[in-house]
Amino acid sequence: MKKSIQDSVEIPSLDVPGTGTVIKGLRVRHRTFGLGTVTAVIRIGCDAGHFIGVKFDGPAGRKALHPEYAKLEIVDR
Repeated sequence: MKKSIQDSVEIPSLDVPGTGTVIKGLRVRHRTFGLGTVTAVIRIGCDAGHFIGVKFDGPAGRKALHPEYAKLEIVDR
């Protein structure tokens, strides 16, 4: 069954291997998009698919990133 935004729920935090605990408001760095701020941590459906919403400072704007592939670096807490 295909999951949609209606199946999503915002969660308070997510432990990402290689990154650490990601929470809303955290400053992060992405190797392509640069510096940004986490705007949401989302679980899609009951199969626990996750995405991290980030608003980047530069022209990249807002992105929804898969935590395992994004390779985010935490800048500060």
